[in-house]
Amino acid sequence: MHRAFDSLLSPFIVVTLAVVAMSSAMGCSEGSTPPPSEPAAESATPPPAPPREGPTEVQLVAWMEAHYSATILAHDALQQGDLAAFSDQLAEASTLAPPPAMPEPWAPLLARFKSAAGGAGDVASLDDAAGALADVVVTCGQCHVALGTGPVYPAPAPDDAINEFQAAMFDHKWATERLWEGVTGPWDVAWERGAAALAETRVFGDALGELEGDLLRREQALQALGQEAQRATDHGEKAAIYGRLLATCGDCHRAAGITFDAEP
Repeated sequence: MHRAFDSLLSPFIVVTLAVVAMSSAMGCSEGSTPPPSEPAAESATPPPAPPREGPTEVQLVAWMEAHYSATILAHDALQQGDLAAFSDQLAEASTLAPPPAMPEPWAPLLARFKSAAGGAGDVASLDDAAGALADVVVTCGQCHVALGTGPVYPAPAPDDAINEFQAAMFDHKWATERLWEGVTGPWDVAWERGAAALAETRVFGDALGELEGDLLRREQALQALGQEAQRATDHGEKAAIYGRLLATCGDCHRAAGITFDAEP
């Protein structure tokens, strides 16, 4: 682009210089005295850029990846009903060092997160774990709001289901993921979509026929949580509902004897 621009200007510059030279020559031939030349203006040197405050973008991304990894693994452990792994992951999250050159205003935000994560300890029940996770995700959302930035969640692609039961579970998983985005972003639109989907969830689809007994009770409990989520407006209230949702998932998975493969 620069070369093309220069080539367009070159003829104009040549002609201009030629006209100036001709005018000077004509003036000299008539004995006129050329006007005194003005002193060349001193080139202005831009002031040095102020030193960067806080971690570099690379440092911050690396720190947030470690921070998020420990938190999401605790999230998944609760969803699977694994209380020991849940406590271990939050304990790890509570010991994360601050990012390099962390600005002072970030300190209380990080302290709040570490306190919530460290307070999980050895939770004794899924209900206790639900409350502990709610405390943690509230601090995530509060920090994102305070700093004016946060995670950017891409539009989810539909999963490929191999049967009707799996398709119903994928729909349930989709609703849960939107609620997670809604409470950690925080992102109201995602929360509203997840709540609406959960309120109508058929987690078992029609694969098991007409539900009754314990399975019907569990599905109705999920739908009730979705309806409660639709009415929630406070961030802390939303986090508490999300924690209870994961505890409900974990309880169902444990009751059904479902095991999960370790992430690679």
